[in-house]
Amino acid sequence: MKPKNPAPSTDVPALQARVLQQQQRSAQHQATIVSLRDDLNARKAEINRLRARLDKLRLMPPDLPREERCLAPREATCPACGGELKPLDGEVSEQLEFLENVFKVIETRRTRKTCVRCDVIVRAPVPRHAIERGIAGPGLLSRVITAKYAEHMPLHSLSDSFARQGVALSRGTMTGWAGLCGNLLAPLADAVCGYVMSADKMHIADASAEVAQPGCGKPKNGRLWVYVRDDRNAGVTLPPAVWFTYSPGRKGGYPPTRQAGSSGRTPTDAGAGFDPLHEESPVREVDSMAFARRKILDIHRRHPSPVAAEALARIGELYAIEAAIRGRPAKERQQMREARSRPLLVNLESWIREQLTRLPRQADTAKMFSYLINRWPALSRYAGDGWAEIDNTIAENALREVSPGPNNDLFMESDRDGERAALMFTLIGSCHLNGVEPEAYLRHVLATVADHPVNKIVELLPWHLRVPA
Repeated sequence: MKPKNPAPSTDVPALQARVLQQQQRSAQHQATIVSLRDDLNARKAEINRLRARLDKLRLMPPDLPREERCLAPREATCPACGGELKPLDGEVSEQLEFLENVFKVIETRRTRKTCVRCDVIVRAPVPRHAIERGIAGPGLLSRVITAKYAEHMPLHSLSDSFARQGVALSRGTMTGWAGLCGNLLAPLADAVCGYVMSADKMHIADASAEVAQPGCGKPKNGRLWVYVRDDRNAGVTLPPAVWFTYSPGRKGGYPPTRQAGSSGRTPTDAGAGFDPLHEESPVREVDSMAFARRKILDIHRRHPSPVAAEALARIGELYAIEAAIRGRPAKERQQMREARSRPLLVNLESWIREQLTRLPRQADTAKMFSYLINRWPALSRYAGDGWAEIDNTIAENALREVSPGPNNDLFMESDRDGERAALMFTLIGSCHLNGVEPEAYLRHVLATVADHPVNKIVELLPWHLRVPA
């Protein structure tokens, strides 16, 4: 027979006592759990603090040179009651700098003072940094930007270079710094764009860029466009400037046609990619004679011939005239071109047409001459305009300044990286045109732009500053 279950107790006080005892034990267990959780969180916080300290030691080894700077409160007396101020302890912050190719740690001490009467405390204002709560100083940031965008040094190579000096800076850290600096410098690039696009004449060129496509196995093609304002050849003293912009390709409204509404002159290299610019805005196209000369020279090097040699000699006479009038006022340049260049151009056109009747149609020289005749109005337009240039070398040189290798080889990690590169190229290229050392300029701007009024941002453009190298 199965044993019968014992009858439930009817002693209510005893049951209440047992319930109370169990509740107390549960409360004790809960308190233990909370205590253990608090202890775990404290240990995690201590680990994070030690990790941060270790990271800081890696970035700022104790053997690095150190420079102390002291910031005192502006108030000489208590701002509340006018009482005397006595010093208190201060707050110390550290910043990693890179000056004269040497790392150093800048220790900034913000002193505090208290009033002897009313206990009001005053302190020096917090200094503004290019990157808020960042450890990198403007000298280090400008070195990273210049190395990546002006010297085309891969950031992993720069990281290795810094490691040899005892400072561990990862590629990812420096990439993040470059992105934050790009956000800070964007108003300056916009100001350069406005200045360039307001010109009656500008030079335009473009270059292809390989853009990484993760997971696709091969990169895609992007485009880097350059717009240059530079009228120094016509005796103008206004500062030159260059604006770069990036596009995923030649579709979708590129090249930009911000000059629409102007009746300016736009020297470009001949190419279908620039057709939208000439179709959508009332600019006058001026083709580059240098492009034609290079093509003829390539043919002559492959297959030397008297015809190609004579074509090069005739074009050389046009360039000799340009060298003689470089820097003269536009009106004088136009008069000289009409008197000397125009007759040479007329003779050159007649001579090319005559050669086309003699050369085999499939010959490379004949194909190039046919191209010249088709483009002749745009190629010869400069002769009747003292502001125009014979070629697009100004834009090509600006592009060459920021492009590595003989073929202007460019590689972008993403479309966003291409946009950031165009922004940095704008400032670096404008520095080159105005004889300003880019790293010194960026160091000065990154040290001051955070406190500079946005409505006066043009004061920080390269041609308005003369900063020591």
